Amino acid sequence: MMKSHTATLTSVSSSTASSSSADNRSSWLPCLPFGRKSEQMITGAEPLASTPSNDLLGGFLGKYRGLAFAIGSLILVIVAVLSLNLYFSAQIERNTRIQEAATTQATLVQQMSRQLFIITSRYQKVLPYQTEKQDLERTMETFSEKLNAFANHGQITVNQADGSARSVATPSAYSPDGAVLITELTGLWQGYQENVAVLFQRSENSQLELLVATEFVEENNDQLASLATRFAREIQRQSAGNLTYMRAAQIAGIAFALVMFFLTIFRTVRRLMDNDHQLELARKETQEILTTVREGLFLVDSHLIIGSQYSREMQAIFNTRHIAGRPLDDLLAELIDHQELSVIQDFLKLLFAPHIIEDLTGNLNPLERVEVAVTQEDGSITHKHLNFEFYRVMSDGQIEDILVSVRDITDQIRLEQELENTRVEGERNLDLLMSILKADTRQLRSFVGTALTTLNEINAILREPIRDRTDYSEKIQRLFTRVHRLKGDAYAIHLDVFARQAHKFEDALDDLRQVEQVEGMDFLPLTIRLDKLISQTEVLQRLSEQLTGASAEASNNSADDTAPGGDSMATRGTSAGNSLRQPLEKLVAQLSEELEKPAQLVASGLNEVELDENQARVISDVCVQLIRNSLVHGIETTPVRERKNKPVTGRVDIRLAQLQDDTLEPRLRDDGQGIDLQAVRTRLVEQGVATPETITQWTDSKLISAIFRPGFSTAGDVDMHAGRGVGMDVIREQIQSLGGRIRIQQIPGRFCEFEIRLPAATTETTQ
Repeated sequence: MMKSHTATLTSVSSSTASSSSADNRSSWLPCLPFGRKSEQMITGAEPLASTPSNDLLGGFLGKYRGLAFAIGSLILVIVAVLSLNLYFSAQIERNTRIQEAATTQATLVQQMSRQLFIITSRYQKVLPYQTEKQDLERTMETFSEKLNAFANHGQITVNQADGSARSVATPSAYSPDGAVLITELTGLWQGYQENVAVLFQRSENSQLELLVATEFVEENNDQLASLATRFAREIQRQSAGNLTYMRAAQIAGIAFALVMFFLTIFRTVRRLMDNDHQLELARKETQEILTTVREGLFLVDSHLIIGSQYSREMQAIFNTRHIAGRPLDDLLAELIDHQELSVIQDFLKLLFAPHIIEDLTGNLNPLERVEVAVTQEDGSITHKHLNFEFYRVMSDGQIEDILVSVRDITDQIRLEQELENTRVEGERNLDLLMSILKADTRQLRSFVGTALTTLNEINAILREPIRDRTDYSEKIQRLFTRVHRLKGDAYAIHLDVFARQAHKFEDALDDLRQVEQVEGMDFLPLTIRLDKLISQTEVLQRLSEQLTGASAEASNNSADDTAPGGDSMATRGTSAGNSLRQPLEKLVAQLSEELEKPAQLVASGLNEVELDENQARVISDVCVQLIRNSLVHGIETTPVRERKNKPVTGRVDIRLAQLQDDTLEPRLRDDGQGIDLQAVRTRLVEQGVATPETITQWTDSKLISAIFRPGFSTAGDVDMHAGRGVGMDVIREQIQSLGGRIRIQQIPGRFCEFEIRLPAATTETTQ
């Protein structure tokens, strides 16, 4: 482990039972030490207030009291032995100096005898002897001072090894023999001084004085020297006895120190062995937890480095063994988009900001639900959804580390998506059901039939191979016209759910139109959306058959009785007019509300003209597209119409007439702003159809004809109603399918009228 070898295991409950589902944190989390701090409780709450020094001291004394006592005792014994050694060394040195001083006394006795002999000899030879007498006086003073110091247990001055002088205390007590010797030596010395000191009273001495002093010295010199020598030996013997005691004390102290040392070593080793055993048990428990827990657990430090301990699940989640010691952002960089990585790095640094409340960091967590791409051993890519949760590890009120919990929630996300898809599908079916209830039976049956036919055409177009860019563009445009027509038909009878699905198909087509090099896989999104449209159409067909079967049959029978000889929804004028007018009126009302442009539909001739099925379908599709075009591009908003002194409510007129040669003439006219020719010029230049220079040479008629170009639109944004550049192309294709033609008349700012001519129905067109 990284820092400590003690492991604990606990559970961390969610902060509150009423926490928001967005928090989505685990209800429990193993609190593992991971080697950072021993016995560290990881919770979201603030740690209990305590004094760090007292906690540390109390924990240390409680845990290592015996070891601390043993070490302290050993230190005291060592200090005592060292102090005793220093004291004994000083005593030995003092005794040595005292022995030297005592030995010197015997030497001084011989020196005094020799000096007195020299004085006598020089006196007899009538030579000067004053210098010799001064030497004798100094020698006697030195002997007398030391003797008095020994006798009175005072201080004597001795010379050290470096030549300096120091005072040394004489023994405070002597042995009985030593006491007798010092007493005899003192008494004899007094007589010595009395007989010899008289020489120093005068500068010139008589022969008698010299004779008395010489005779006394000769008689007592050997005894004085013997007493001094014996005293020196006694001092030496006494010092040797003290040295024996001191050595015994030293040996005892060293032996005690060694005993304490080995006891301390024994206690320490035993304590370490116990700790190692406990640590091994803790390590084993921690390893078992990290091996068993079904989520990734690891620690990161303030430098975002992953710790050495982590759960085995980490290897399964990230499909790598190279985890410990890596920067966390480096591990995430292999899985997450680089644009999101900077946000994640800022969040990870925020976790170590002490002024940020931990609960707030959970709300800011960008890794609460994140999709990652994990590379497998075979090189394949697996997409997973992971949940990261972060918990601060506190130590003495400071953020020590961050405990990270990682869970693979791919199955959970998949289940949620399935539930959401089920919910959306249910809502879509409900919307379809409501649309069916509102729709006209014949219109609904007609739409289902047309939709299935159109979807089959789309499927056939998708199956066609693409040889070059021209085929590709033409194929996309054919798909656009059919889907756009299908969307308009659905919108006209208020099948908004179906219209939105068709709009998404158009979005996919528009994305495909931007691709330079098209491949077969590029059409896969289209096939998926086509499948959804087909499924929705089949659902619509089943629902309509189940809910309107009986009423539809009764309605058809009633229609047959009213118009004998015709079983088509648009065989007679009255039937065709009703099937055209009602959805167109609803379409105008719906678009008017969505675009916030008040408008009304004024229709005429729809009930007087008989139409076959193809004619009714084409006229219906054309009218739907032109009405959408009029409401989006032509009719102005209320403020604009008021400025132009126009009625607030816009007007869309549809008139259907049959000419003498049976040619059908549908007309659609709105009182809007007409076609914005300048916007047409700008768009043509943007699309590269013309240059800014050549566009000025285009006539108004040529500009108006350009609106039928595939992909052309003056709308700025793409929405459900405009922006694809498909609507007018659908109109052109529908009219051409019946061999018709279209003409546009307008007065800018006042109206725009579309006049269409369709030839009389023939057997060919009918089929």
